[in-house]
Amino acid sequence: MLARSNNLMAAQCIRDRVKWLDAVDFVSRQTLIERLNEPDFAIALAPDNRQSATGDGEDGVVHPFLRSALQTLLGTEYPFRILTNDPQSPFIKVHVRLRDGSWIDMHYHRGDETEAWPSHLTVQLLILVISVLGLSLTAVSWVTNPLIRLANAADELGKDMHRTPLDETGSLEVRRAAHAFNTMKARLVSYIQD
Repeated sequence: MLARSNNLMAAQCIRDRVKWLDAVDFVSRQTLIERLNEPDFAIALAPDNRQSATGDGEDGVVHPFLRSALQTLLGTEYPFRILTNDPQSPFIKVHVRLRDGSWIDMHYHRGDETEAWPSHLTVQLLILVISVLGLSLTAVSWVTNPLIRLANAADELGKDMHRTPLDETGSLEVRRAAHAFNTMKARLVSYIQD
């Protein structure tokens, strides 16, 4: 799932840059490319001979999620080739033909798989885990506190027979257990006094 997410993010970056570059004329394109270049995402105008470029044969096997995402996002309007056939390579090389027939080369650095987690997803997951943990601890405490009170009262019964009775509050089961304990204690006190 993480691989699909990473490839979808890469495909969206590629699609966005293709649309921006296709929207400007050829002269303005080089200036836009210089502004769009990043250390992990390099773009360059390619020579016009991309019809003979190699590497398009096996990429569907090596990068099936990226190929599928690019086909969905770019459609048939922008033919592309994925030229990285090494699945271990941290770089993905994609060549895309714009509508005016010019080609652009994109070199995308995948980075570490864990780096691709969006920070908002990590924060949301952390909040969810903390919330579930907090609710679980509260529920366990709510369920076990009456049992702890009952166990303590049973321990004290042998030491102090005239201890105040247990509160008969809480859920039906807790009230019944407290009532049964108080009744048992009252009977024991009456047997001892007789």
